[in-house]
Amino acid sequence: MDEEKTKVLRMREAIEAKMHARDYDAARTLILDALKTSPRLAQASEMLTVCEILCSAEMELPGSGIDWYWILQLYSAAEPSAIEAQYQKIVSQLKRIMHDFPGTELALNFATDAFSVLSDPEKRAAFDSKREVFQNITAKPTLPSSSSAKRAAEEDCSEVQTIDEKKQMKKICTPETSCIYDQVNPFCSPSAVAQKRPAKDFYDFEDDRKVDSFSEGQVWATYDQEHMPRLYGKIDKIVPQKILFYVTWFKALPHDIGGKGRKWYDAGFPFACGTFAPAKNTITLCGPSRFSHMISNCINRDQIEVYPKNGEVWAIYRDWDSEWCSDPKMRDECGFEMIEILTDYSKDSGIKVAYLVRVEGFKNVFQRYSKRGNELSFQIPVDKILMFSHKVPSFRFVGGEMIGISKGMLELDPLAVPDNLVQDLSCAIVALVDSGTVSIEEVNCSDEASISNMANPSISTTANGESSSGIKSRKSKLTPDDFSVDQVWAVYDGPDAMPRHYVKVVTIVSSTQVCVAFLEPHPMLDQEIQWVEESLPMACGVFRAGRSTTILDMSKFSHTVNCERSSKKLFYRIFPKRGEVWAMYKNWNINWKNYDLNLNGYQCQMVEILSDFSEESGVSMCCLVEVQGYLTFFQRQMHNGFQLFKQVSRLELLSFSHRIPAFTVLDIQNCDVPKGSLHLEPDALPQSL
Repeated sequence: MDEEKTKVLRMREAIEAKMHARDYDAARTLILDALKTSPRLAQASEMLTVCEILCSAEMELPGSGIDWYWILQLYSAAEPSAIEAQYQKIVSQLKRIMHDFPGTELALNFATDAFSVLSDPEKRAAFDSKREVFQNITAKPTLPSSSSAKRAAEEDCSEVQTIDEKKQMKKICTPETSCIYDQVNPFCSPSAVAQKRPAKDFYDFEDDRKVDSFSEGQVWATYDQEHMPRLYGKIDKIVPQKILFYVTWFKALPHDIGGKGRKWYDAGFPFACGTFAPAKNTITLCGPSRFSHMISNCINRDQIEVYPKNGEVWAIYRDWDSEWCSDPKMRDECGFEMIEILTDYSKDSGIKVAYLVRVEGFKNVFQRYSKRGNELSFQIPVDKILMFSHKVPSFRFVGGEMIGISKGMLELDPLAVPDNLVQDLSCAIVALVDSGTVSIEEVNCSDEASISNMANPSISTTANGESSSGIKSRKSKLTPDDFSVDQVWAVYDGPDAMPRHYVKVVTIVSSTQVCVAFLEPHPMLDQEIQWVEESLPMACGVFRAGRSTTILDMSKFSHTVNCERSSKKLFYRIFPKRGEVWAMYKNWNINWKNYDLNLNGYQCQMVEILSDFSEESGVSMCCLVEVQGYLTFFQRQMHNGFQLFKQVSRLELLSFSHRIPAFTVLDIQNCDVPKGSLHLEPDALPQSL
């Protein structure tokens, strides 16, 4: 018995030593480890609460600071009564160890600050608004309808002269938004851009928008109702005392954009390219926060032309279709892709472009999309110019500015980068070719026999034209060029060798090996803590960077992970994203013990993710079933002609085993694989489905 007391005392001393050193995460780990071997550790629950609060306080996201919901361990949709009850529970816990455990007073201060914000409706509303903007976990922007958004717009852009005093107000009301009122020419539109100032990686784009950068006669791109820089205006006069500008706006001339321009205009869609003329009905007074980038230093004529130029970066609509004009809601559901302009626009041949992808480890740095060092460019014809959404201000690196930066990489203005940016470009080019949108001008991929194989890497053609399984394992393709420092990867590990463990790249050791640090689960909710204590695998949630490193062969790596990182890169949020395919445990139960999950004999269900994760609603998903006769091809499950969908909560994400890389099948000749099916990476498929 004395030996047991001595052991517990030593554990307590070790925990308190970590607390004095402000290593709260290590203290938390020691408490959890102690509970496994010594359940009699006194005040363990109270000490764990202190560690949880202090760890949460360190998880500051860029721009939004401390997440007060995490401090109180609440969902953002929590009712006021739940907030007060949770706060009182925490206070009661912490008071019991106030003078016995280091850090308790600090944790109580954080809890009190959190309650002060979340219990006050105005403070909470302001915090929620700030949190939604900077955490980047919500859906894409819609027309703002809240009173705060209207006030922000009124402060930054007000109408000062209306030539047509009898102009009527048009009511805009969609099922997705509340009703708001706007002028028929909505040049002065509500915008939350003034509140959206994300952290930069290197270049400060605000320097280009300083007050002394503006002068009369300039034409600028400004943010529209969707918070993207698609409105063009000329500065007529500057009011220096109030730092305000009188602006004349330009409107598109759709007859100059081809036969589809008029339909696009009538549907109310924005124009970013084409010919524009001054609108004669309204002059507005705007502040500098409405402005994105300069189009022209001065103009000497009434009309202006705006087309992509060599070296610029533009956002284009993913899966653009002129038929959107018949069903405007289709545009609301689209994603965006980033491209670099390689040639000036020609009214005869169109424009040559290259895809851009985000560089791992950076928020706003992009580079050209390539396969094993080979870049892919393509031509967009003149009649597809409407697929261009807007120009994105960019800064080109010469190399050496920061670790991980190479010559030619581009930092993009985060204010002009859409939230719903599509990063999986494995099939993007093929989709465009298949739809007739663009033509491929340059392809140089060493192991693809044709463009179709890029979309369907598992299909090869035999001598008699029959399809056969020609799958080349993803693991055999990786080279040092595929890796960069601070990338997060999923790696094959465990008894079943599935990619459910995550690592951060530390350095590239050789042509076949990489030095990494494993990411360890950092459970936040009680059920998550119980799950991890049972040594059950956790594929979704918050993870922390481990301190020890190991060397892995490149064949162990499955796919890169696009995740949110805390400002100090100590914590990582990994949750399912729209378009991904995941494996879910069949017959899963949140009360599983370690012995309930046999990683050598479990069964899984394949699911496709239909929405990005949110704390309030979790994720939406649909079930996938195997295409008959093909082991690696799946399609959405149907029941009486309807697809089966399901909403999964945060807690139910513990039933997710791992993500499976997948490609969309566009068309396979001489095969019975339906168009739109998904080809799943064979190496990541569980043995039992």
